[in-house]
Amino acid sequence: MRWPWKVTADYGAIDTAHKTPHIGVDLAAPEDSPVHAFSGGVVDHISHEGPKGFGNAVWIREPDGYRIVYGHLDKVKAYAGERIHKDDVIGLSGNTGESTGPHLHVGVMAPDGKWVNPDDYFSPWHNWLHLSSNRIKNEESDIVIGRIEHIIESVLSGLMQDFGEWALHHIAPVALLICAVSFLGIIVGMVKPRRWAFYSGLIATIGYRMGWSS
Repeated sequence: MRWPWKVTADYGAIDTAHKTPHIGVDLAAPEDSPVHAFSGGVVDHISHEGPKGFGNAVWIREPDGYRIVYGHLDKVKAYAGERIHKDDVIGLSGNTGESTGPHLHVGVMAPDGKWVNPDDYFSPWHNWLHLSSNRIKNEESDIVIGRIEHIIESVLSGLMQDFGEWALHHIAPVALLICAVSFLGIIVGMVKPRRWAFYSGLIATIGYRMGWSS
């Protein structure tokens, strides 16, 4: 992540200002500098913690359930429930809360309430992984897919052992048939649930490998 200001305290840092591991990233934002949202979401709430904590802070809930806090603001220019887009001005940097000087604190809280490294969260690599994982919505579907893969591998292994050399000599046309049916399934999957397209792609890949190895 390329931050708009110099980083004065990294995530996890322990120094004179942080006796315990730092739960975010501190940026050397001059007082009353416009603070732009690093990504889009909905304002979860606005907090005013006085001389402790984040002081004046804006909490934005991302579509993935993570919450981004922008802390130690001098002025808040957002309200709870407001939809925020990337680069929208949400406040002016300041020195409120538990702060030793003007700066912006950026923290990222996971849906389970644990703090994560903002550098990792805002990296393009993280975003790619997150978008990919969203195509398969939950752990249950991952388990189901894993079982299907195991079953397919077991069946193929059994066929190879049962038919021996005959299967090896005739595997190419069988693989081509599997590929043809599966690619048709992928086309259907464009208008049907995406998971059907995933299963079809999986079978097509297996068929291709069978044909390639023959």
